[in-house]
Amino acid sequence: MRWVRIGDLVTVTGGGTPRMSEPSFFGGEIPWVTPKDMKQHTVDRSAIRLSSTGVANSPAKIVDAGSTLVVVRSGVLKHTLPVAIAARPLALNQDMKALSPKRDLVTPEYLVRLVKAQESRVLRSVRATTADNFPIDTLLRIEIPLPPLPEQRRIAAILDDADALRSTRRESLRLLRAVPGEVLAVRDSRGWNAVSLGEVASLQGGLTVSARRATLPRRAGYLRVANVFRGAIDLTEIKDLGVTQAELERTRIRLGDLLVVEGHGNPDEVGRAALVTELPSADLTHQNHLFRLRPNAERVLGRFLELVLNSSDSREYFRRVANTTSGLNTLNATSVRSLRMRLAPLAIQDEVVREVDGVSNSIRAAERSSAQLDELFASLQHRAFRGEL
Repeated sequence: MRWVRIGDLVTVTGGGTPRMSEPSFFGGEIPWVTPKDMKQHTVDRSAIRLSSTGVANSPAKIVDAGSTLVVVRSGVLKHTLPVAIAARPLALNQDMKALSPKRDLVTPEYLVRLVKAQESRVLRSVRATTADNFPIDTLLRIEIPLPPLPEQRRIAAILDDADALRSTRRESLRLLRAVPGEVLAVRDSRGWNAVSLGEVASLQGGLTVSARRATLPRRAGYLRVANVFRGAIDLTEIKDLGVTQAELERTRIRLGDLLVVEGHGNPDEVGRAALVTELPSADLTHQNHLFRLRPNAERVLGRFLELVLNSSDSREYFRRVANTTSGLNTLNATSVRSLRMRLAPLAIQDEVVREVDGVSNSIRAAERSSAQLDELFASLQHRAFRGEL
């Protein structure tokens, strides 16, 4: 088996952008692929399409089906090298490169897998400038063992089959993750009481983080929006700030409280909520972009309330009532307290929670299985391009 540079196997074509002020250049039948379109292993469409006139009068060039598409400039290069195969002739923007295979040397299916396998090496060369990028020569200079064409086809088929299994498992996991949020929607709620959130839980705003807090003698950890996800709190990184004793007493977080996102740049994330099930410190508070809810234990279970807040009905309500200022979507305390909900008897709440927890256990098992498949694929890929498969 001989060794070659990747650059010896391909012809490189760069992308380009037509003049945006000319409407006739856009809206045609030619996909114009940008990093945002690089979500699948195979690419045959794009959010923006060009006309033949647009291609003829711009740096954007048509690349052949079977070309390997690579993102060379994008913030995603901080952690991922997007690579895909073109399923049809298409054009690229300036943040992309196409590697067209010399088919007497390398098959298209083998080439795209080969390039993706170089991800870790390429990412080490990414330059953090105005936009993260890497020089394409970094990839082209990499030397690899090149098997004969029949062997390339065999290897690519094995990796394609393994990757298809991963994709099926990821889709199953995506559907499974949607179940907890819809459990309430399919329950028979006849006989449940209609109440507002403010009737079953007290609400407390958080502390504004500012420079003046540096002079306060007492320090306390505080949770931020970045710590709170739907149904989970990430305690990996907890920052601290200066507080007065009165502020700490007013905003202290306890086990069983819920934290609700008050402000976010994405309107779909406003109102996301999580139950506090672990406390790293007795002196823990929260910033002003989080509300703290303290459920009335005689009326509602914290876990049940978490399900209500993260349900599709509540998410739609929060999107509707959120205010938008300077790109930040925010909720006010009155609108959060006014959320209407169907309140089941405590025994039924417990039943619902147990049902969702069963699904959650299935989700965790599916996540472990998906991670194992990812590890298996990485091992197959490593062996494939070392001539060991």
